[in-house]
Amino acid sequence: MVVQEATVGRRARVGGPRSGIDGLQAALAAGWGLWLQPESVPGRARTVCRPPRGDGGFAVPWAELLSTLAGGAARSGGPVHPSVTAFAALTRTGLEVVADGRVGPVVSDTGYGAWRPGPLVDSEREVARQAALVLAAHGPSPLPYEQALRVAYAWWDELADHLVRTPGAPLLTVPGPFTGTPRYLDPASASWADGLGRDRAETLAPRLVIGPPGETGEEGALRLVVRVEPGAGGGRTAYLEIEEERSLRQTLRAAGAVCPALYDFAHRPEVATSRAKSHPGWEIDPDTALRLREESVVAALGELGMSVEWHPALEHALGARVVAGHGSAAPAHGGGLNLEALCDFRWQLTLDGDELTEEEMDRLAAAARPLARLRGYWVLVDDALRRRARQRPLPELPTGQALVAALSGTLTVDGDPVPCVPADGLAALLARLRAGGAPAPSPAGLTATLRDYQERALRWLTATTGLGLGALLADDMGLGKTITALALHLARRDQYPDAGPTLVVCPTSLVGNWAREAAAHAPDVPVVRHHGPERALPDGEFASDALVITTYGVLRQDLDLLAGRRWGLLLVDEAQTAKNPATGTARALRRLTPDVTVALTGTPVENSLTDLWALLDLVNPGLFGTQRAFERTFAAPIRQRPDHPAAGALRRLTAPFVLRRTKSDPAIAPELPDKLVDVRPVPLSREQAALYEAKTRDTLERVARARGSERSALVLNLITALRQICNHPAHYLGGLDGDEGAEDAEGYDPDAGALRSGKLAALDDLMTTISDRGEHALVFTSYAVMGRLLVRHLTARGHDPLHLDGQTPPDRREQLVAAFQSGAHRAFVITLKAGGTGLNLTRAAHVIHYDRPWNPAAEDQATDRAHRIGQREVVHVHLPVCENTVEDHVAALLDAKRDLAGVIAPGAAQAGTPTFGDLGDDELAALVRLGGLR
Repeated sequence: MVVQEATVGRRARVGGPRSGIDGLQAALAAGWGLWLQPESVPGRARTVCRPPRGDGGFAVPWAELLSTLAGGAARSGGPVHPSVTAFAALTRTGLEVVADGRVGPVVSDTGYGAWRPGPLVDSEREVARQAALVLAAHGPSPLPYEQALRVAYAWWDELADHLVRTPGAPLLTVPGPFTGTPRYLDPASASWADGLGRDRAETLAPRLVIGPPGETGEEGALRLVVRVEPGAGGGRTAYLEIEEERSLRQTLRAAGAVCPALYDFAHRPEVATSRAKSHPGWEIDPDTALRLREESVVAALGELGMSVEWHPALEHALGARVVAGHGSAAPAHGGGLNLEALCDFRWQLTLDGDELTEEEMDRLAAAARPLARLRGYWVLVDDALRRRARQRPLPELPTGQALVAALSGTLTVDGDPVPCVPADGLAALLARLRAGGAPAPSPAGLTATLRDYQERALRWLTATTGLGLGALLADDMGLGKTITALALHLARRDQYPDAGPTLVVCPTSLVGNWAREAAAHAPDVPVVRHHGPERALPDGEFASDALVITTYGVLRQDLDLLAGRRWGLLLVDEAQTAKNPATGTARALRRLTPDVTVALTGTPVENSLTDLWALLDLVNPGLFGTQRAFERTFAAPIRQRPDHPAAGALRRLTAPFVLRRTKSDPAIAPELPDKLVDVRPVPLSREQAALYEAKTRDTLERVARARGSERSALVLNLITALRQICNHPAHYLGGLDGDEGAEDAEGYDPDAGALRSGKLAALDDLMTTISDRGEHALVFTSYAVMGRLLVRHLTARGHDPLHLDGQTPPDRREQLVAAFQSGAHRAFVITLKAGGTGLNLTRAAHVIHYDRPWNPAAEDQATDRAHRIGQREVVHVHLPVCENTVEDHVAALLDAKRDLAGVIAPGAAQAGTPTFGDLGDDELAALVRLGGLR
């Protein structure tokens, strides 16, 4: 573009009219000074040459000015005016900066586009500071130093703009010619120019301080003040404050993308005084203030280095929560809790946590503006709060969700979680639930002495079932859940004489155990075994205190008969059997209609947290919502991150309904001996290694070519085969020395058998030591075939083992337990599925998991056959693992997966069998190859 020359103002005479460089030189030689008179638009400032005294002077074109100042100011005559020396120093420094390429487009202080030099170094800033000191003393009138410093910086801005601006761009502004009407640079262009970040000071920390209205009353706007914190170096000099001001304007313009009002503030002249406490601030409407309260807006401003603060007069915050529960609850032993009749839900607005009155909420509902005066305070009222004040009652919830919301302290409304607090009858009910019952004497008819933790469980069960609610007693295996449940039956008989009989549903293997425990500890209770081919229930009603024992299988077969009876209490033993609600067993249990249900299990979480939902839904149908909602709200977030806030919410939700104690609990640990776990790496034999390598190589080649279900089947076959090879070649190939499955040791060579399997040789060493010490061992295996091979081998070694598997009849099972407990046999070989629960084998001080279960919960359950109340010896758990095989690799994975059940009881073990179907080819190969994960 053509360089714009300032128009000539008054012409003064110093030996003739001033024109051209010679006239300027003559004026300067005569002691005239210079001064800058900026306009509102960059590139239109006037440089005036003034006489040393009086008014007058003339405007100087930039072309003549730069040539003169860059060349040495005045060439002859008297002393040069100090202002000329100052502007000459500024000019030389400014030319050096431009020549160095340190210049770029920016938005000027008034909102127009301009070219500005920078970034500046300290020596260049010092030039501006010295020039400002001169100009403040020798300007046309007394001048504050800061204003003189602004003139120095404006001189550089005009210099850069004059030198860099092209003929085609008179202004960096909105399209169209400049008309003289003040117009800001459009936001898009301003964002582009500011985005270069030339002037941003690294130490800048703007604060938006929002204060209350003035004296304008209810309709008054709020007040916003922008302040800048001192830099990291402490006190800042004025010349740095100017750069910070420019950076502040940039920050405000950038903040305009988040809150549009801030873009307009960027061009206010008051920004220059933003540090001064006397700065009155700008008025902002309440809607803008509400936007500045949004978390997303505060976060976005924070990324720009800007914080939002509120005047103490505006820190009084409105909030909203849901209040649940009105009326009273009077559940009897024979009736469940009707939560829909008990609870309603309504919005309750609060001020600083204190509830507002109905009249105050009515005032907020009628407020026309989002700024209101309440209890002497100014408060902001957003649309959501105003809507909740207008529509206080909430829609009726499905049955049970009232209690869930009150227990968890949160209710989801329109997809957002809001606090929920119980009131009136619901609050009283929750207080009773959390109290856990008052101490009471042992029930009449109980001949056993309960331990302290069993007494606490009994009080809790009595209180919970007394409210018509079901419960889940999830103590570790071996802590005496059976005797606690019998005590509950007797306590309900004492409290409610007409409560009705109790139905016990348990695995077949536990029918005899329940009958024996009842006969020993509750001898006056009528016991009915509804089990076996000759089973039959009486035609009439049972005695009100009868204990009827049946099995899961019989329940499915006789469902109509059992569902047609009235049961005061349903006891579901080994309740993990019903963890899948889609099975026939789970559906059959839900067909029963007892007054209350209590589930007993040592593993409330076997594979995932949805197992817990299934058990809770069994004892309190519908109370915990649908399985899908539970998975979305709790199981999925906790599976992704065990420390997710959902874990704490789940504990609060389940605490009144789940009692979970582990053997490591301080109140229980003194009752039990120690448990020592020994993972024993064992080598493969040469035959095992050859089989392992061959099977792995062959199957991985086939897996690489397979897809879908075919691939999954191949992977499962490979994992199973490798586990069998690790056990013994005969387990994989079929037959032990040509006689598969034979338990008769005659003709069997145990030395040859041990030579073929490193794990079997390790078992020999263990059993020899155990036998020499006069101790006893349980040997668990997951495979019935391997169980028979172990019996044959141990028999040949002279250990006289007992054997229990899925083919053992219930009567024979009880005989085997009695024989082992008598001490006549050193070893008891048991298949995991048949004997992993329901057995009391405290004679054993050793538990050997020959093939370690790939489910920590199942492993712990089996170990608890020996490590339980009544055990007097330290229990040694032996885990032989074939080193550098799939067994070794999976063991490392299992050790990292024992914390999910800790969501219910910290420290409890997670259950969960590893799955391999989704592994890629490389991951699968690393898992199964010998030494693959070393």
